[in-house]
Amino acid sequence: MQLGLVLSQNNDTTAAANVLRDLVRRDPNFAEGHNNLGLVLLQAGEVHRAVAAFEEAVRLKPQYAEAHYNLALALRQEGKKADAQQEFEKAYQLAPELRSLPLP
Repeated sequence: MQLGLVLSQNNDTTAAANVLRDLVRRDPNFAEGHNNLGLVLLQAGEVHRAVAAFEEAVRLKPQYAEAHYNLALALRQEGKKADAQQEFEKAYQLAPELRSLPLP
């Protein structure tokens, strides 16, 4: 997973997404891997695919506040404001400190 994140930080989102896709293919129950894949996809502008990755992360780990927050950001980018607000509220219930993050 580290390699995927390093590649993402170097703006090689295609390679990062490929590394993370391989990771979740090998370990489909790894919620953090799905969340990180969603972040890379979001960075690459693949919002719909990012939403799917975040949804899988929260399905696997319902108490994963960061994944709920990231799902909310992606849904907001898709224009699904009501769904995004629900996910923000779930994230804030699980981790109130997320309220202090600035919204992009």
